[in-house]
Amino acid sequence: MPTRCYAQRILNPYRGVMHIIDMESAEAVTTDGLHWDMYIHDDSLLSGNETRHDIEIPDIKFGTWSATEGLKRAPVLSTNDYEMIQHLGEMLLDNIMKYHLRVPFQFHDTLELWLLDQANQLPLALLESVCEAVDIPHSFSSRWTTGMLCGESFVSTSGVDRVKSREPAKHADYINRLICSRAGNKASVQWFNRQRDESGIGMHGQGLAAGLEGRCLTMDNFPPLMISEHWGNSVDAEIIQDFLDWQAPWLLFLPGLSTIRRRGFEMVARRHCQHVAEHFRLYPVVVDEAHINAARIEARLRMANEVQSEAGEDEIPIYYIEI
Repeated sequence: MPTRCYAQRILNPYRGVMHIIDMESAEAVTTDGLHWDMYIHDDSLLSGNETRHDIEIPDIKFGTWSATEGLKRAPVLSTNDYEMIQHLGEMLLDNIMKYHLRVPFQFHDTLELWLLDQANQLPLALLESVCEAVDIPHSFSSRWTTGMLCGESFVSTSGVDRVKSREPAKHADYINRLICSRAGNKASVQWFNRQRDESGIGMHGQGLAAGLEGRCLTMDNFPPLMISEHWGNSVDAEIIQDFLDWQAPWLLFLPGLSTIRRRGFEMVARRHCQHVAEHFRLYPVVVDEAHINAARIEARLRMANEVQSEAGEDEIPIYYIEI
């Protein structure tokens, strides 16, 4: 059976990328390039058994695999399909061994759902993406969100006076309200089929004005970092930029960043060294390895510090790492 290797963004909120080895009847997924979760699809277990086609069977987790720990089988309940599950799992493992060192894979999620700016009906913030038209859901949300992690840890230094608080939840909520205000009370969303030149052909959506289906937008009409960076005043623009800097460890997954922008995100990503250490293997390009290496070293020092603190030993001081 054919095998596909591709990447797809984790969206709304944007928190990284899934890399997938897909052999139709089974797939392996990783978000860090090291640990792979292995699943057997339900339809493969129904093949050739007409009496069971009306039964919905969830995907079965076969196990996890990493180069350091090998295969760890997940518990499988007694089933008549055990031999089929075992066969597909072994085939999937062969494919992981064959392809895992080729990450990062190319992005295939070219069908994108965008929240539209009420003023000009152009893309404002990316809500969702899929790889195939059959995967487009019948219903979809028009609400964009910064997510729980942002609400727990993000504070915009540029926006402290405007938000009048240093509580992360209030800074996250402020950004949510910025996006919501630009979308308007009756938000419009539209699916686009992105082309190789990154233009986009408008598809169906929700709350669309007449004539928007079938339109073709150029690459410049789509925010490259998945939310608009153009705002009516400098303070809001700076708050959005602070948010994008906070997202740096995940934005570095994107293949189309300019060298200048990538270098800038590599610098600020050091503030989130644990995320960099976990995900750097999936960065398609590294402009300045010194920044990435410094983040990885700091992450190791922090981890060692936490381990010794839990053991009740003297803490290891973490020094600023010059590059």
